[in-house]
Amino acid sequence: MSKIPFYIGNFVACFVPGSDQRAHVRGWINIILYQRKIAKLIHDAYGCRVTGIRFVRQRTLNRMVCVVNDKYYVKIFRDLSPARVCHFADLIRYIRPYISVAIPEIIASHTAPMYVCARVPGHHIEHFSPDTLIAAAGKIHAQVAQIITQIQSIDVKKIPNYKQFYTPMQEHRNIKNMPGHRAVLVHFDINETNLMFDDNLNVCALIDWDTISIAANMDVDMNNFMHHWDRHMGYLVKKYR
Repeated sequence: MSKIPFYIGNFVACFVPGSDQRAHVRGWINIILYQRKIAKLIHDAYGCRVTGIRFVRQRTLNRMVCVVNDKYYVKIFRDLSPARVCHFADLIRYIRPYISVAIPEIIASHTAPMYVCARVPGHHIEHFSPDTLIAAAGKIHAQVAQIITQIQSIDVKKIPNYKQFYTPMQEHRNIKNMPGHRAVLVHFDINETNLMFDDNLNVCALIDWDTISIAANMDVDMNNFMHHWDRHMGYLVKKYR
């Protein structure tokens, strides 16, 4: 039943021209159909009522993000069950003490495939000028490498329900047979848009953890970050210079 709003939104959006317009149609249909569940989640988590909902994005057909009361982010999933989202929230609570930067507190719904989290402090990367970012690139890269090391230092076997977080192609029996590899937590989506910075470009928070998995490739997070970083810097140089 939780997938029905996504199916309705995707079907209606087929008749709307333009990819941006289709994304907004899908998103708003999901918001309308999930509105009561969103209101209940916000009330249960924070004890307040919903006074406004703003669509942010539906990057894929499976996940949608909205902002409630200009303060809380709600993410809704088509491809996860409510139980899986609750397990994900438990994982985030488990790993938070190991990470030196802020991680949003995830509060999951027990009846719908969604979670809510409050905004974390800090600036998005768009807050800074291209010259400032280019000058601070080495500093930022070193901080990201440190965060990745902290993530990988966690003993995955001590994580509650850890087996469900293995990536499909890298189950435990395969990792054991890969010389020089070990099972580690991987964020899988560390990029410049998921980092929050203070005024001095120190990384103060890392967001969007819902792709976190256990894998054997210890380089994937840094490689992903550098790929996105180089692309973003190339875009800035082309646009502003």
